[in-house]
Amino acid sequence: MLRAFSSGKKNTFLLLLIVYILSHLVFRICISDSLEKDESELILQFQEGFKLGYGAQPPLYNWLQFSFFNIFGLNVFSLVFLKNSLLFTIYYFLFKASSIVLENDYYAIFSSISLMLIYNFSWVMHKDLTHSVLLMALCSVSLYLFFKVFTENSKKYYILFGVFLGLGILSKYNYLLFALSLLISGVMIKNIRRRIFNKNALLILLFFLLVVSPHIFWCLGNTNSLFSDLGDFKIGDSQKYAFRFSGILLFLRNTFYFLGPLLFIYAFFFRKGFGKYTNKLSAKGDYKHLLEVFFVSAGLIILAAILFFDVRYIKERWLQPILFLAPLYFFLRLDSKPSSRKVKIVFTSLIGLCAIGTLFSVWARIPMASIRGRYNRLNYPFSNLSQSIKDEGFSQGLILAEDNIIGANLKLAFNDSLVLSPLLNNQIVADNSFNKILVIWEDESGNNFEPNGMGELFSRFNISVREKTPIDKKFLYKYSKSDYYKVKILILERNEV
Repeated sequence: MLRAFSSGKKNTFLLLLIVYILSHLVFRICISDSLEKDESELILQFQEGFKLGYGAQPPLYNWLQFSFFNIFGLNVFSLVFLKNSLLFTIYYFLFKASSIVLENDYYAIFSSISLMLIYNFSWVMHKDLTHSVLLMALCSVSLYLFFKVFTENSKKYYILFGVFLGLGILSKYNYLLFALSLLISGVMIKNIRRRIFNKNALLILLFFLLVVSPHIFWCLGNTNSLFSDLGDFKIGDSQKYAFRFSGILLFLRNTFYFLGPLLFIYAFFFRKGFGKYTNKLSAKGDYKHLLEVFFVSAGLIILAAILFFDVRYIKERWLQPILFLAPLYFFLRLDSKPSSRKVKIVFTSLIGLCAIGTLFSVWARIPMASIRGRYNRLNYPFSNLSQSIKDEGFSQGLILAEDNIIGANLKLAFNDSLVLSPLLNNQIVADNSFNKILVIWEDESGNNFEPNGMGELFSRFNISVREKTPIDKKFLYKYSKSDYYKVKILILERNEV
């Protein structure tokens, strides 16, 4: 029987984790009221209402985000609150899962907070990811439930595991890589197979199908939308063998980039973890073997995708559902060899410094953008722009924006307006009840007429801008004293169209 986790250490861990997550939330809200790319898509998709699918991404994040919008309003806080709640879930449930299989209190905590030493978690997830954050939250919860099924063999955990397997698929499709690898590893370990794959396993299948079936039916009727992002994988090429080899090299390189810095730090603090493992017959030995089969299974699935489906582009963050378990595996190897108190304190302090450094560096890049002369989307002065548009006499109507970033930020300012862009929401049915039309595009090319990509929207609403003179608008970027963000706008009366 594994030792109960010390309540004192658990409470301290939870308190510090909450402070860390809340700090990111407060910084994000205080730094800027403008939107990132993924946030902008969510704002515009909110106009579509509840659907079983939204293009190439599964719908679960949209459903959650729309619920937050309905509760807290259409604003930046709703976006940030959901995302940071999910970030908390990642760390917390990885800790909960680790505390089941690890006897050492500190190592259970280290398995979770070690993610702060991995660039794709400590930095990338706080910038502009949404669906990937939900994916990792559900991977952490699924792992915890998988261990609970094994240790307690209760029907409620079989049901919950099935539900969260389904929710995982609805978060992001590469959750399937995590789920398949986990289930394969469970089948391969005798002691785990007997506890998980029995008659109660039908509950897992039943509730999984109940959760995913509606979306599967949607996918069957919307294959074009479903595969619209397939080009990201760079599938197929005339030089097949050369690109298959480059795909394998890229996979290995990104795995090294993902884990290299973490393993370097582990080698400095926990050298014993790289030695021979001797506790093979214990329950921990089963868990260690489980994760080894998990990593091998995932690797073979990825290699199969490269070799047989010509997938030749693997991003580092696509490896998150697999490699986030590397810290837990390492501390399973180390669990029987406790480290000194000094090592634990210094290692904890290092992670604390990394967390603080990440917190400030992630958000300091916005105020310091003017030094580099490269401005982030959060530097865009949309609050000033929106007020200026109101001063021009536009308060409500149809907004045709050149891209999602512009459109979504204006949606925040003009809640009652319908916003469309060439990149999203073209299928929304718009009636003719609006009295004014706002057309807006960035002033980069000096082209006054026919902004890039908006011809289809103009044709749809029978709009001609050839004989119109746009209004030039420019405002200083947030935190800049000399650089301007420039746009052109047209405000049309309905009877002018």
